[in-house]
Amino acid sequence: MTGFFDVPEGVTLFDTAEEAALAEWAHTPAARATVVEIRPSVDATAVWVVLQLGEPTGYQDQDIVTCVRTPEGRWWTNGSSGASSGG
Repeated sequence: MTGFFDVPEGVTLFDTAEEAALAEWAHTPAARATVVEIRPSVDATAVWVVLQLGEPTGYQDQDIVTCVRTPEGRWWTNGSSGASSGG
């Protein structure tokens, strides 16, 4: 798929995918979220940003945030899923 997704009304746009992903955790500063990897998505207009979460969070130790690019090159988030960095 290579078409752009419609940006939902009221969504905040960011200059980078990293900024968009980190904004998902701005309400939980104790998580100390940091970007550790950006992976290509199955869609050319999106990436998966892997965040490492610090301790103690009460959550899994990673979060994978789907970030979607607008035609103008801005980014917004479209969900996330927790993950574990452990084997």
